[in-house]
Amino acid sequence: KDVSGSFTVSIGKAPQNVALPAAASLVYDGGTHPVTATTTGDGTLRCTWYQGTGSTKAELAGLPSTAGTYTITASAAETNNYLAGSAETTLTITQRPLTVTADSAVRTYNGSALTANGGTITAGTLASGDTLASVTANGTQTHTGESVNTAVSAVIRSAGGDDVSASYALTLLPGKLTVQQAAGAVTLTSSSAALGKEYDGTAAVLPQYTQTGNGAVSFVYYRAGASGNVLLPQAPRMRAAISSRPAPPKRRITALHSRRCWLTPSRRAPSPSGPTT
Repeated sequence: KDVSGSFTVSIGKAPQNVALPAAASLVYDGGTHPVTATTTGDGTLRCTWYQGTGSTKAELAGLPSTAGTYTITASAAETNNYLAGSAETTLTITQRPLTVTADSAVRTYNGSALTANGGTITAGTLASGDTLASVTANGTQTHTGESVNTAVSAVIRSAGGDDVSASYALTLLPGKLTVQQAAGAVTLTSSSAALGKEYDGTAAVLPQYTQTGNGAVSFVYYRAGASGNVLLPQAPRMRAAISSRPAPPKRRITALHSRRCWLTPSRRAPSPSGPTT
């Protein structure tokens, strides 16, 4: 006896197993790091990058390159034969270590504050395309001596001009500011004629002068002699200029220095009619 009939066979869709690389960590190098997703089905794969993790993550428009933790999701769309599938992983880009030392500077004292913004890389390297754009220091030195020039910040920019300083673990070291003593100078501005005077028993007037620097100015006096200059213990009392005075007295001063003087008899000039008796 023949038996016949019909039945329906239902074939369900197979799952799509989507896979991503395991979570990874790398040091900031200025570049992007795409990942490859795979699927066991025939659905179209789509990868999405997010800044951060968990419920607070924010979708990014493109691949990240700066330091931070990123979430990558890959999804495969449902097809006739496969169910939709997805996977998730993380990529952490750690800060790149870099040491920057503030500039040092040396200058001769001039009364103004010595500062030095700027610095150099003394340990570590920049990522490809990055440059050390600026270093700010807050040191200042005005008077003779030295002090620390403390680096307070550094700015690093990418080839495109973006500030990527946060992608570096910066160690900022100080420089040194040194102000050296300036050579003082005193220039006498009084002329010899201005310093001369008639003998009156008082010390010579102090010469007029100009000064570079703020040190105390003192004077040393010498009396010219045939065998050289003779150091005087104090300002001299000048020789009297009496040659132009009428009717000279019977005695006149011929030499005087310090507090001692020598007097010599004056000689009366002969009259035009000859000597008197």
